[in-house]
This record gives sequence, C-alpha cells and structure tokens, in this order.
Amino acid sequence: MQRPNSMGEGALKLGREWVDVATVSNGMGLPTAADDVVAVSWQRRACRALLPVLVLGIAVGLLVPVIGIRLAEQPAFVPVMVALVCCFNLLSAALLVGQFRHSGEPRTLTLAGAYVFSLVTMSGWGLAFPGALGTSAPLGAVPSTSPWLWVVSHTGAPVLLAAALLPWRPAWEHPVREDRRRRSAWTAVAATVVASTLLVAVIAVFADSLPVVIQGTDIRPLTRFAGPIMLPVVFLATVATVVGGWRRSGLERWAALSAAASLGDIVLTLLAPARFSVGWYAGRTLGVVSAAVVLIALFGEFNRMRRRLAVEGDRLLAALERSEELKSLQHILLGHMVDGVVMTDRGGGIVASNPAAHRLLGLTAAQLSGRGPAEPGWQASRPDGTIVDGDNSLSASTFRTAAGQRDAILGVRTATEPMRWLSINTATVEDSSGAVTYVVSSINDVTDRHTADLAADLERRERGERGDRVQRVLDSGGPAMVFQPIIDLATGKAAGAEALARFPGPLGRTPEQWFADAADVGLGVQLELAAIRVALAELDAVPNGGYLSVNAGPDTVVAPELHALLRSAPASRLVVELTEHVAVADYAALTDALDALRCRGVRVAVDDTGSGFSSLQHIVNLKPDIIKLDRALVEGIDTDPARRALAGALLTFANEIGAQVIAEGIETLREQTVLRRLGVRYGQGFHLGRPGPLPLGDLSSDPGSAPVHRQRRLSRAPEPAA
Repeated sequence: MQRPNSMGEGALKLGREWVDVATVSNGMGLPTAADDVVAVSWQRRACRALLPVLVLGIAVGLLVPVIGIRLAEQPAFVPVMVALVCCFNLLSAALLVGQFRHSGEPRTLTLAGAYVFSLVTMSGWGLAFPGALGTSAPLGAVPSTSPWLWVVSHTGAPVLLAAALLPWRPAWEHPVREDRRRRSAWTAVAATVVASTLLVAVIAVFADSLPVVIQGTDIRPLTRFAGPIMLPVVFLATVATVVGGWRRSGLERWAALSAAASLGDIVLTLLAPARFSVGWYAGRTLGVVSAAVVLIALFGEFNRMRRRLAVEGDRLLAALERSEELKSLQHILLGHMVDGVVMTDRGGGIVASNPAAHRLLGLTAAQLSGRGPAEPGWQASRPDGTIVDGDNSLSASTFRTAAGQRDAILGVRTATEPMRWLSINTATVEDSSGAVTYVVSSINDVTDRHTADLAADLERRERGERGDRVQRVLDSGGPAMVFQPIIDLATGKAAGAEALARFPGPLGRTPEQWFADAADVGLGVQLELAAIRVALAELDAVPNGGYLSVNAGPDTVVAPELHALLRSAPASRLVVELTEHVAVADYAALTDALDALRCRGVRVAVDDTGSGFSSLQHIVNLKPDIIKLDRALVEGIDTDPARRALAGALLTFANEIGAQVIAEGIETLREQTVLRRLGVRYGQGFHLGRPGPLPLGDLSSDPGSAPVHRQRRLSRAPEPAA
C-alpha cells in the first residue's frame, strides 16, 4: 500500500492510519530504520532507471543467434500462457483497485486500467489464436484476427503504463475523496472493459479488411508491416515508463520492469522468423514475466510492510513496557475524573479515554476508537439540533478539529436515552518545534443549560416572525375591518355597530392571537391604533347617526395618539370599548384617560364582563357607561338558572351606577327572548346579524346605548369575514 507523499521512508501504516515512526521513536529516544535512509542523487537514479533496458538489450543480443531455430509445436503452450497472463493481470488489477480505494491516488487507478486492458485484449488474442482451443479458435475464422489483436494488446498496454508513470499536473495528482473512490473505481474499470471489448469486437468483425501479416507460421510479414510503427511507439513508451517509474519508488519501479519485459516480448517476437521458433517462445515467456512482475511486486510490498511493521512494533512495545507504570497511573487518574476526557494523537487516533467520557458519549472505548461496531440508534447533533450526517460513529476528527476551542457543543442520543448536550473544551500539547502532538478534550454535561438556550433561541425566532407578520399588516395600512350590528331587542333595529378586525393568513389564527402577538413584540398599541383608524374611516357609512364602537386596550387608551385620532370624529357617535384580557397596571392613569374621553362626549364600555380579569371592583373603578355581557355568560342562559341570576344581578348593578347593558354572542332566539325578559335592552350576535361591510341597513336614530368595537374578541372560532 502506498504511503502519503507527506510521510517519509520511516512511515508505517498502523490500522487505518499512517504513523511517522521516526518522529514517534525519536520522541521516545529510540533508534529508527528511517535514520539509516540515505538520499540518492539524480545521476544515480538515472543510471538505475536505464539498467532494465540495458539488461534487456544484452538478453536479446544473446538470443539473436538462436532466435530463428524452429522448435516443436506445443498446442498447450498458448492457452497455458494466456491463462497465466490473464490470471496475473486480473490479480494485479484487483489489488491495484483495492489500493486505490485506500489511497485515492489517480495513478494507481490508471495502472489498474492498463492491466484491465491487457486482460481483455490478451483474452481475445488467445481466443483467436489458431489451434489454441481446438481445431479452430472461436475468433480465429479469419487468420488476420490473431496477429492484429496481439499488436493492439502489446501497443496499448505500454502506452497506458507510460501514461500512468509520466509526470502529471499537480491538480491531477490530488487524491480522490474517500466517498467517491468506490464509484470512481467501478466506473473506470467498467469503462476500460467496455472499450477494450469493443476494440476486440471491431478487429474480429473487420479482420477481412485488414492486411494479412502472418502466412501460416511465417511472421516476417508482421515484422515488415507492424514493426516500423510498433517498435518506436513501444520503445518510447517503455523508456518513459522506466524513467518515470524509477523517479518514484516501490510499485512504480516494478511497473517499469514490467514495461521493459513487454518491450522484450515485442522485440523477440518481431525478430523471430516464424511461430514456434526460439524467439517466438522466448517472447511469449517474457509476456508471462511482464504480467507477473507487478503481481510479485504487490505481494513483495505487502510482505515488506509486514516485516517492517513487526520490527517497529517490537520497538514500540519495548518502549511501552518501559512506561507501564506511567500508563497505570494515567488510567487511575482518568478513571477517577468526573469529567469525560478524550486524548487524540498527531495521527488523529484516540489514544486514551476515561469511563466518564464513555458514559457521556454513550459509546464504549472500542466504539469510540473506531474498533468496535457502531452503536445502534446512536446519533450526533449540531448545536442547533440538526443531525450530523454520517455512519453513526464519532470520529476522532470531532475532537481534533475542535482543538483550542472553548465550550464547543455536541449533542448525542442513543436508542435508549434522550438527547444529551455536551460541552467540549480542548487543549493542545506541542513538541519543541511547536507541532501539535496531542489534543486533550474535556467533556461536560450541559443538557439543562443548552436546552434552555435552544428554547430561548426558538422563542426569539418565533417572536421575530410574529413581529414581521404584524409589521407587514401595519405597512399595508392596518387590518381589514368588518362591522357587526348592535340591535335594540325591543324594536329589532340596529342602534350602532362594533368594528371587528380581520387579518390575512390561515383561518385558524384568531384576531385575538394577532393582537396578543403584536403586544408581545411591542406593536400592540400601533396595531390597535391602525385598526381604529381604518374603522373611523367608515364612520360616515353608518347611516342615520348610528354610533361606532371601537376596541382599545389599557395601553392604547392612555396613549396620546388615540386621543388625537378620536378628535377627528364626532364624539357623540363614538364608543371606546375597553378590552380586559390583560390586567390593568395603573388604574389612576387609565381613569384619567377615560375621564378625558368622557369630557369630550365619548362613551366608555367595559368588554367581556364575566370573563378574563373582569370583576365588580374593576367596573367600580372605571365607572363605564356600558357593560357588555360576555358570550360565556349569555350561552345557555335560557336553560341555566345560575346564568340568569348572574345576569340579573349585573343588570341591577348597572341600573344603580347608571350604565347600560349589551349582551354579546346571542346565537338563538331563546337566548334573545330570555335576555329581553330579564331587561337587557341591546344585544349582538350571529342570531341578530353577522359581521360584514357597511352599510348595515336602517339604523335607529336614537344612539341609545353605546355599543362597542372589538377588534380582538376571544371566541371559540374566528368569525368569518363577510
């Protein structure tokens, strides 16, 4: 397996991570194998790179005198040779793909593509070779098929090897992201297989149109026809592969040797006068060697790493044994700490954690370090409560990336426990050069605090949304207004109208909720004033001198803007209906404001008597001109003696203080009849008239009792706009 370019020759792969053994061992005062590595000059590298080509030239030179000797035909030689080559190519491609999925280096995937190409084309050559699989080859009906497949296979594979080992642009050498490696590997292998298969099929189909380059066993026409083109291309590709591979290390050098052996195969084949000659057999043998070289190199690389890992592992174990007492003390200290502690090393691995951390995180030591199976149902959450995407495991990078941070919040949830919010505080341990060697993270349970913070954040967001909704209504000029008639129960005629606010949006949101939201965000007075302003604009549409009742809360009544607004309308036709769904904070200021309105001729009504904060003391303090009986008292009054008794008492009280009574929410004729018999003069409700636009019809010329306007009456369901 290839090590990262940032690691030196002393780097080892422990588990899934690469560790610089030289750095670790030097920190412990140990000698390392990396100390013995000597840099090689570029002149020496160049000489070593040309060595395989030189050896190949000597070998071919020695074989030249005997190349033409004809040997006995061995029918089993070709299928055995093709089977070996294909087997070696298949194993090499599989191992290279596996290495790519670990390292992500594009060069490795390109090398795998070269061996996949050779596997497919050599398989086609074997199927087309005369007599390889019996009396006739499956693809060998046309004699030209076999030699041209050999030319394509032995030209394309060296070119692909050269492409993999030549210098690339730095941007091309960036490792592929880990989450894309599997798809990239399968895509590249599938594309290479498809392209190679199509190439073999094209040659097989159009073999009749290709020149005949072998006559019987005589292959000299192949040398004359394909040699001038094939030899320069393959030679240049081989030289580029050898030089490029020798500039690198390990597997790339063995790939360079494979290219050199492939060049020897081509040279010996083209120099041989006929099939089954010494040169032809030697070329086929070099073809097997070319395919086996990289496979042997891969196994050798794995074995070398295993031996080196064993040596360095023994050294590290010796160092760990010398520090056994310190480790025991560390475990005792960690086990007695109340806070969770997690320590990660420079490679990103978790090297220590205590039981408190396992309890807080809901993970075992093996699961925390990535060695154990994932905890079913385990989830990690960001501070805002959103789930962190992943494989239900906690990466050491979570702690390492938080290095130096204070109070980093992490949420964890298991299948059996609710969400737990943790505060992670980290500190770094640096060596003499300033490089971070360890990251120590302490973990505390801050569930109560962070849950309160989340609730406060949610309330702030919702409050902001409520404020935006109310502000949009204000910017549009205020809510729409409808008007409900107030009926004289004796004559059946309307004496006035109450203005009711209607708002855009879902039907389930009542006007009462709109005004409550406005009050919560500090826009309650502005919204009530906007509703009153819209209602007063319709005053002239109330015929026959009828009065208009508008709703206002205590804060709006004491606001100077209301008094200025009401000066623009005839006071005798106005009733200010004091809504009482909030407690009155300052009766003195409220009484002064109401007295100022009465002095101008505006009448005052108390809304929803019998609900909310209503009380006889409240009515006594305000001395209203009109008392409005709430729907909660009116509903069922025809069948409930207690309601009738309470209504009668309020009528007696009103007569004593000189106030008039209006019954709200009359929805049946029986309720109207009982209220009239009790002495209630005025009423309103769906039975008498639903809210709608002005004009409401013929109104009584006697302003009589002063009804009221309720923008925000609380009811079981919002009243439909007309």
